[in-house]
Amino acid sequence: MLSERNTTTDSTYQGYPILTDEEKGYAIDTNIMQKIVNQFKYAECEKSKVFFYRFDLRYPEEMQADPDNDHFKHFMSAYIKNLSRKGLDPQYVAVREQKSSENQHYHVGILADGQRTRNCHDHLIKAERLWEHELGLEADGTHGLVDFCEKEKKTGKKIENGMMMDHCKENYETVKAECIRRASYLAKVNQKELTPKGQHEYFASKMPKGYTNND
Repeated sequence: MLSERNTTTDSTYQGYPILTDEEKGYAIDTNIMQKIVNQFKYAECEKSKVFFYRFDLRYPEEMQADPDNDHFKHFMSAYIKNLSRKGLDPQYVAVREQKSSENQHYHVGILADGQRTRNCHDHLIKAERLWEHELGLEADGTHGLVDFCEKEKKTGKKIENGMMMDHCKENYETVKAECIRRASYLAKVNQKELTPKGQHEYFASKMPKGYTNND
């Protein structure tokens, strides 16, 4: 769990649009937001094309989850290995959240090599199967535990998950800004206050020196 919480309700962060609402008091954690931005900066330095997509994980209602993050860590290890075997050079950012009297859930963002993939459907199906397997369920995609993030969180409007940031395209900065806006959902303050002491609420790929990504 992060020891300090610095927040903002500004509509932008370092010039990028973010999912906040000052009137409604919807804030983001700037420590988490900075770590997300750092992952994007590293990705664009390492990859000529960056493919970004999102998904969410939850537990079955009838299951009482352990308070730790072991299931999630095991899942992410298997999932990143799967993407790596496909040559996608994946990076990830993720957060733990929890509503009162419910199990924790997780929001995940993936930054992959856009030279090797341009559609996230198969990757989302694989995430669904691996999460089911980690929870000891039949891995058949029928449990509805992975949200493919195909609706805008604030408006409910249907959107296409998966965006390509291509250095060679004129719209690169526009697409990057939209990717960071979507990723900013992970930095929202709401539902993070129930993370138990001693448990992480933010997870990410390791980066080399020169990029800050401390827990």
